[in-house]
Amino acid sequence: GAGGDSDDDGDDDDDSDAPAPGSAPRLPVKTRRGEVRLVDEDDDGSNVAQATMPSHRVALKAAAAASKAKKPKQEAAAAAAGEEDEEDAPSGSASEADEEGSGAEEGEGGGRGGPSGYFALSAAARLRRRARRKIEIAECCELLMEAPEKHVHQSGKGSDAGKNTLMKLHDITGDEDVVVARLAMLSELAVMRDILPGYRIRLPTAKELANKATKEVRKLRNFERCLLQGYQRFLKFLDVTANGAHRGGAEGAEAEDDATADDEVHARNAQERHSLALAAVTCMCELITQFHYFNFRANLLAAVLSRANHKADDVSAKCCKALRVLFSRDPDGASSLEAVKAISKLMKTKLTSVRPEVLATLAHIPLVAGLTGKKAGKKHKKKGRKGKGKDGGALLFEEEEAEVAAGLKEAEAVNDVDRHKNQLATVRELMVVYFRVLRGGAGVVTKLLPPVLDGLSKFAHLIDVGIVLDLLELLKDMLDTEGLTTRCGLGGVLTALRVLAGPGKALAGDESYFSEHLHRLLLRLGLPD
Repeated sequence: GAGGDSDDDGDDDDDSDAPAPGSAPRLPVKTRRGEVRLVDEDDDGSNVAQATMPSHRVALKAAAAASKAKKPKQEAAAAAAGEEDEEDAPSGSASEADEEGSGAEEGEGGGRGGPSGYFALSAAARLRRRARRKIEIAECCELLMEAPEKHVHQSGKGSDAGKNTLMKLHDITGDEDVVVARLAMLSELAVMRDILPGYRIRLPTAKELANKATKEVRKLRNFERCLLQGYQRFLKFLDVTANGAHRGGAEGAEAEDDATADDEVHARNAQERHSLALAAVTCMCELITQFHYFNFRANLLAAVLSRANHKADDVSAKCCKALRVLFSRDPDGASSLEAVKAISKLMKTKLTSVRPEVLATLAHIPLVAGLTGKKAGKKHKKKGRKGKGKDGGALLFEEEEAEVAAGLKEAEAVNDVDRHKNQLATVRELMVVYFRVLRGGAGVVTKLLPPVLDGLSKFAHLIDVGIVLDLLELLKDMLDTEGLTTRCGLGGVLTALRVLAGPGKALAGDESYFSEHLHRLLLRLGLPD
């Protein structure tokens, strides 16, 4: 009856995917391994696999053809609903599978919100979709780790034309599923840590591009250009995500509100979004500490510094810790100088809203006065001359060992001139920051004075003689302030004594005022509060 009517329909004669006359439509069935097989019912009612189709799109096309062939059957079922309903049961399952597959396919687009995307899926469909996206992330990371020069180049076909594997991995970071986006973000960070070079990339100029180059040089230039573009794209994404603006469309919010009406689900989603922003901050901190020499250092440092002054304690703690690590790993002092200048600008505009933890990081800058390269070389030569009295074998061994050590030292050493220049500029910027706090007034002194006094007492031996008298006057005014805490008072006295013992020694400054104030503070310590 209904099957014969659908076979006689002239609209399906030209469709190569239509089922043969007298047979039920083949149905796409997905195995546990993820393969899609076309099956149809045997005479005994069992399903027999006809073909294995690894491409889900071909399976969906066959399911669409089966659904199209079944339309006349549904019309006949409207007139005789008894027997035809039983015959249409497998076709109904195919329709549901088709809808589920299309919904998952639509959710895989990595859109930034919309009722028809991820939020329209059921809980089970979301879990299945999440598993598929995890596999995609793993495949992209595996390809990039295996051959970065090959998979960072622009390639792709069809809808992925012009996209390399790094771009495909980055597209997953914009997924509507917060868990998938977070995993993709951390995976891209791990890939960047492994494929970024140990030098700063310099793109060729137009004149250099006009000259002839070998195939290896062109390949390296293309790799560096694509890698630099991917790194810049990743930094912009981290900045937006850390601000909480990632996937922040009104449509996505309304869809999420409709899909999660329960208060517990709302709280869980808010926690997931916060974890996503915190993961972005973690990525930025990891990049600034390990790749402070790489391109876009100023942009990345500004982003970390702005989050170091964030009102959220966990965000501020991560960024302040990253700054301390950055200062300890900065061999030439260039990154430290940029950080101090950025903090100085922040103090100029937002003096009253700066967190004390930000100023406390400045005390971790390694400002050490060392020997220059020439003096070290002279000392090395003197040590070599002293060893001439030894026997020939031992002397030859020591000379060879000294040459190897000197070669390694020259290979790892930084330019002492640039380092000295950066340190002098850093000390000047530090004094600007500290003086601005001391002159800020009692309201600022209350919360920012302890880290400022700690920094001044640590760098007292590096203070210029020309500002010693001004600093001592500021410290006296601070000690005369009413309501000053005992800790701040002791810190001010310690700073003044260290300054007088260091650069102020040539000025023969008077220590009597600070000694008397110290005795009063000691008396206060013995009294109850």
